[in-house]
Amino acid sequence: VIPELQPYEWRISHAHINSLHLNTSEDVLYRWRSSIESQGCRLFNTIVFRDPLSHTLSLYKAADRVNSTQSEWAKHLHSATDRGMWSTQLDFFLYNRGRRNPYNLPKEEKVKRAMELLERHFDLVVVSNHEYYMKRVLEVTGWNYQKMRSRNVYHIENVFSKREVEDLMKSIRENGDVDFIDAVKMKFEGYLSQYGV
Repeated sequence: VIPELQPYEWRISHAHINSLHLNTSEDVLYRWRSSIESQGCRLFNTIVFRDPLSHTLSLYKAADRVNSTQSEWAKHLHSATDRGMWSTQLDFFLYNRGRRNPYNLPKEEKVKRAMELLERHFDLVVVSNHEYYMKRVLEVTGWNYQKMRSRNVYHIENVFSKREVEDLMKSIRENGDVDFIDAVKMKFEGYLSQYGV
């Protein structure tokens, strides 16, 4: 799968839009790890999530490109399986840009499956903590810090009414995104550990 790795050589694979559908292509992750470790090397899978509401609101910038209103843009969230113009983090992690929840699973099952995939295949999982993420990647790779320009920046203000934000929050909560990010924080960041949870 990934042949002829050399000592101290790093190869980067970026799986994002229209690539892995982790819910059904978990075998690819097993093969990658097996191939790399059989050569005496280390696979270091990482992922960064965001606060579910911030992520959802920031994706509205894509609505401009398809001439959509805010209500049309979020309409697909009212159906368990519709494919919309964008995906929530939970659905994107599991199904990429395919249909949302193609098996019509309850949110608890989606969260459980996503957590299984994270625990089995990811070595670094963070929520919004880019500083910690960078520090860990530099520690593991031995790379030197290098300032990079921000390229994925949107300079137009998005305006949402209180009602629109409440509706979006209700939809992403019903979809399982809030439970998912809470579970990620608890498992990988010690969220609530100060309370003995």
